[in-house]
Amino acid sequence: MDLRKVATVRIHPAIGIARVGNSPEYFIGPEVSDVATRPAGGYKDKTGRIKRQAARFRLYGYDSSGKVIGEVTPGNGVTITWTVHVANKKSAWYDFNFPLDLFDQNSANYLSQLAQRRNPQFTGPNRAQLIIDAGPQSIRATNKRRIQLDGGSFCGKPVMLGEIATDGKGRLVFIAGFGEASTIYEGSMPDSYANNPGWHDDIADGPVEAKIKIGNRTIEADGAWIVTAPPNYAPHVVAAQTLYDVILDSYSNNVWYAPPATTSFEHDVLPIFRRLNHYQWVNRGFFERYGWQSRYDFDSSKLLDRMAVLPAKGADDPNAQLRRDIYYMFRQKGKSPKEEPPFLWPPVYGSGSDGFTGAIVSYFVYTDTILQHLSNWQAGKFMPDYSPNATPPPALAAVPLAEQPATLDRAALDWCIGGPFHPGCELTWIVRHPSLYRTPLRIRRATMLAASDDYGPSITPAIALADDGPLSVSGPGDLTKWMAVPWQADTASCRAGYNSDVDPYLPTFWPARVPNHVIAESAYRTIVNPRSTPAARRDAFRNRSDFFREIQGPEYWYQLQLMLERWANLGIVEGLPNPRNDREFPATLYVETGYQSTVKAAAPNAGSDAGVSLAARFGRKGLRSF
Repeated sequence: MDLRKVATVRIHPAIGIARVGNSPEYFIGPEVSDVATRPAGGYKDKTGRIKRQAARFRLYGYDSSGKVIGEVTPGNGVTITWTVHVANKKSAWYDFNFPLDLFDQNSANYLSQLAQRRNPQFTGPNRAQLIIDAGPQSIRATNKRRIQLDGGSFCGKPVMLGEIATDGKGRLVFIAGFGEASTIYEGSMPDSYANNPGWHDDIADGPVEAKIKIGNRTIEADGAWIVTAPPNYAPHVVAAQTLYDVILDSYSNNVWYAPPATTSFEHDVLPIFRRLNHYQWVNRGFFERYGWQSRYDFDSSKLLDRMAVLPAKGADDPNAQLRRDIYYMFRQKGKSPKEEPPFLWPPVYGSGSDGFTGAIVSYFVYTDTILQHLSNWQAGKFMPDYSPNATPPPALAAVPLAEQPATLDRAALDWCIGGPFHPGCELTWIVRHPSLYRTPLRIRRATMLAASDDYGPSITPAIALADDGPLSVSGPGDLTKWMAVPWQADTASCRAGYNSDVDPYLPTFWPARVPNHVIAESAYRTIVNPRSTPAARRDAFRNRSDFFREIQGPEYWYQLQLMLERWANLGIVEGLPNPRNDREFPATLYVETGYQSTVKAAAPNAGSDAGVSLAARFGRKGLRSF
């Protein structure tokens, strides 16, 4: 790379995602969209602790025309200084009841969105005690040691929000915290999925900056953002809708993004169906509906060959009815509950779910962009470019240089949940508002105008969505403050089959990050054992274990407390080979690994895993069905 041609430098990914774990070990998170990162030795260390997922940031140089000309690394007259500033503002923010963009002010549910301050007993300057701010921390690209981000505290208690380091090429590595959570009130236990007074955790977010000196020139890089999140308990499963899908759709019809003029089966349609199919490994209901050798097994070559083909111009289309039949199974926006019953696709709770009992926002609906691709497909207006033998690039090094920055930006978000936002796993409903961004995917950072932490005793949709509201400018901690506190409470509460009148296993929330029903390691050993009988193998494949069997208990608050204590005991669902490869079962089986049981294992197929009752999960909402 000719450094003299470098006009600007940008940090990629634009939004990096790191994940907490209780192990001192870490691994670099995914840097391509279609191939999951599996750390050496697995997702848990030798003692059974969950390894932390780190986010790695790179610098790319662009010439005066905006063309990528190479990755900028230290050496040959180049010096780099990285700066990161993260904070946790959850306890100083407002309760989460519903996304504040669900209802207009004429809706009967408008006032249900009003959210009170968290920890209102702290007033005035004392509220600063609720903010954990690590302060700006800088590191030279040639630094050989980690720097702990431990400058913040919660009510006087020091809290570490992560660590920063650099790799062998001077890239920034952000390592999340240890997933710790605690309360200032002795003996207090959480009793809410999202809002628990006196509690804090070590989730954080904030800007990432870099200063590059090239000879006598100094360039300030176009900055990025780091977000830390809970563990990914199913790192090989992609969500039905990703965070990237949602953010991209939020730009529709503005200067940043035009809705697609064409629809590719391979790139725009096939992933929608494949993701439904892959939920079979984390939810029993999806297994029955879309799983191996089912009617809607979208990994079946026979089915895909029919879905992907178009006849010659003027010829009869024998697959048109198949496409229509499948298309009309998808839920559409703005329909009444009678028009869009619970069994429509995808069978997932909505961002405003009241238990899947009738409100329109109880039902998950894909983005307009995804629905448009599906509509084009069913109408036969798509490119029949299906390539069953296509192999995605296994790592960033296999991606052409010009595509690497965008690949990093997308990959970080493709492994995150794009709803339902109740409030969510990594980020919540705020990501669907363009005001949050200054350019595509890049957060609009507070500069001279600081982001406010105080909008009065309560916050309303009008305040949240105002031109000068909290989505107009962001500082450290301003993205994750909308999330649940502590994170363990929401992760333990968002399960499947709350309403058994609909289905004991469906709908579900976030099985791609928080599974519901899994193939246990013991079942996997039976499936692949050459001495197992065919009947034993079939039973082992069909019988799924409750992912949350480690935290079952008689009371909701007790289950939340167990989650705080045992979250690292839960297993990690990952793809393992089926060495028999006899076509009786898939060549890759997604199996719960690393589960550490402290309780007697529950019997497979014991029924719904909704140990959290409907009343406990939704009872305080006040949402009216309509």
